[in-house]
Amino acid sequence: MLTSHWKGNKCYPFRLPSARKTEKELTAKQIQLHNQLKQSTQPVVDKLIADEFPSNCKVLGGKYFYCLNCGYFTNRKNDMQAHFGKKIRLMKCILSQHLRDSGEVLEGIHGIKCPRAVVELVRQKQFMLPYPHAAENNQPAPTPTCTTTASIPASRRHY
Repeated sequence: MLTSHWKGNKCYPFRLPSARKTEKELTAKQIQLHNQLKQSTQPVVDKLIADEFPSNCKVLGGKYFYCLNCGYFTNRKNDMQAHFGKKIRLMKCILSQHLRDSGEVLEGIHGIKCPRAVVELVRQKQFMLPYPHAAENNQPAPTPTCTTTASIPASRRHY
């Protein structure tokens, strides 16, 4: 997808970079930003959101369908239904849980387009990345409660 975008928009006048490497770098950056937002205070999060999506940012006209899980959006119902097809299992997008329609799509100052509802989830620190990442897997395990036979009534002990 990156390669076709780069070629179609003539983003590079010479040799194209590796799309796979670029995707890995962008994913790592997205994870880093997500983790920073989750750990930041609310005023810092509000400022970061306002810097990218100021109150006067462009709102795309028209009716858009969008996925609340990953932020994918389109104004074509067939494309939206295809989004929930077999190829998107990596993101774990589920039609009955994540499909929304007639939502606004914002265009930030760097050209990033995102449904307003997803921007609000990010602002509230409730947006979860739709793919596994290290910070998610390295959460500290809950402290187990120490149970000794002395704390279990004799009638419930099994030897």
